[in-house]
Amino acid sequence: MDFVDSTTGQPVNRPFDFQLVAGAGETDAPWLGLPLAMPVVPIEYKFGYKPEDILPGKEKYILRDGQQCVLTRPGKPTIRFTVPIRERADSTRAVAAAEPTIYLDFPKIQLPPL
Repeated sequence: MDFVDSTTGQPVNRPFDFQLVAGAGETDAPWLGLPLAMPVVPIEYKFGYKPEDILPGKEKYILRDGQQCVLTRPGKPTIRFTVPIRERADSTRAVAAAEPTIYLDFPKIQLPPL
């Protein structure tokens, strides 16, 4: 994920004070496992780079397809979004045209609290 200056369309590094949390809430992405909420920091920080060492517009945040995220900013409304799930050309559904396949779509159920 990148942040982009809406006036220029150019990517920018950490444009404002915010907190990004990924994995918050239910998801239709079973590959993510349990929906544990974790703060997201730029990948460069994991490799020891300091904010001033990152070239302008090169800071990157790694999110996975289907993750639900929450972006909070001081004095601004909270933003919730789900990372889009990309369809792969070689996915099972693309192969379905060549092979007869049955897809099961089970209803979601609400489990009682533990």
